Amino acid sequence: MYIVGVEIRGPKKAKHVLEKLEGHRKENDIFIQVLNTEKVIGKEHLLWAFQKAEESFENGTNRANSLEMETLLWASAEWQIKNALYKMGIADEAEEAALMIEDKEHLEDLLDFMDWVRNDEVLEPSEEKLKNFGLEESEIASVKEPYDLVFEKMATSVL
Repeated sequence: MYIVGVEIRGPKKAKHVLEKLEGHRKENDIFIQVLNTEKVIGKEHLLWAFQKAEESFENGTNRANSLEMETLLWASAEWQIKNALYKMGIADEAEEAALMIEDKEHLEDLLDFMDWVRNDEVLEPSEEKLKNFGLEESEIASVKEPYDLVFEKMATSVL
């Protein structure tokens, strides 16, 4: 799984971007997911969400019909698709996104197809992103490794 940050060029309406991505995904029969970088707490956040989504399908505990949507649910720590999309989906006029794709060959092809530029700096964790994700300042201040709070929230939201 490749996880990269991208700068979105050209049309930025989320609906247009998602339709174009879906067409490319179907044509190439590959995993593609894009997420809101304002709430992505590093590549590990998305990699863990993907792994948990795969496990959900293997165990028959998945809540979504596609691996992409199940990954979004895990990444958001929300179990209602509407809430997960609101929290982690890309917004209209977004200038950047977190992109998940299954292999490097398709990554380069997709970047060309979408006219996007890779910029992994947009995935760097920050305290602001933790707050955007829904964590309180008091929670962040109370732990030594605040980024682990996201994994804890993802794990405990299943219960």
